[in-house]
Amino acid sequence: MNCDLLFVYGTLRRNARPDIHARFLSGAEFMGEGTATGRLYQISWYPAVVSSGFPEHRVKGEIYRLTDFEEMITAIDEFEDFDPQQPDRGEYTRRIEPITRLDGSQLNAWLYLFLRDPSNATLIPSGDFLDALPGE
Repeated sequence: MNCDLLFVYGTLRRNARPDIHARFLSGAEFMGEGTATGRLYQISWYPAVVSSGFPEHRVKGEIYRLTDFEEMITAIDEFEDFDPQQPDRGEYTRRIEPITRLDGSQLNAWLYLFLRDPSNATLIPSGDFLDALPGE
């Protein structure tokens, strides 16, 4: 499927880690905020989304159009420990998922999903990584 949109929910968000955001998304077009279905966990200094079959489990994030998709997604894949040649072997996999925008409309975007067991991680009940940052 041809998709140049990326949904970010953690350290790639503008107000989470500006240094990481600038490194990977400075040339991307911000398309707005939205939510995806899933549960958000604090893994270490970064979060991860785990799939959920419950529509009330929502993760907050931002939608970006990657202006140079191949170059940008390759760098982000490496940062996220995802190898498209072996999609189930890293810490994350990348899938196209439905994203709900703030106005209620939906679009499809790439989303990194955690492949490991989150049982030793801390659930972020709000689904918003910004709520879990120190000082927030």
